[in-house]
Amino acid sequence: MTPTQRFLPWGIVAFAVIYLAGAMIVAVIAGIALAISIPLYAGGAFSTNADPLTVALTMAPLLVLFVLVVLALSMPLVMAMWFAPPLVVFHNLAPLEAMKASFSGCARNIWPFLLYGVVFLLLLIVAMIPVGLGLLVVSPMIWTSIYTGYRDIYVSK
Repeated sequence: MTPTQRFLPWGIVAFAVIYLAGAMIVAVIAGIALAISIPLYAGGAFSTNADPLTVALTMAPLLVLFVLVVLALSMPLVMAMWFAPPLVVFHNLAPLEAMKASFSGCARNIWPFLLYGVVFLLLLIVAMIPVGLGLLVVSPMIWTSIYTGYRDIYVSK
């Protein structure tokens, strides 16, 4: 960005609204699927005198499938969101253009992106163990690594 260009936050606000709408669509689809599948899958497990352990064991495969479906639906949204804020701020791209560029950048680097996602998830779980205080260390580290990934993919070429 040249010194004569001024950053206006409307691109980031528009990006946030688009991301919120996408997350809400994923949540609604997942909620409808879960609401439809619980009565079909569990059947008689919800009788009035059902053992809670039996209900939990009956529902476990459905909940694992539910989590996998939500992750699969969320992955394209996360890929579109990942590098979009720095592309909006530093490259003055429109929010949709930035999301397309972010998605293509993540798609070109899909294996490192997936490995980073698994490590990111494990770090967040470990950070939550001491009453969330680990987030004081992990959050800046994660944001720094996202910026480093952005620089590696979009700037150093």
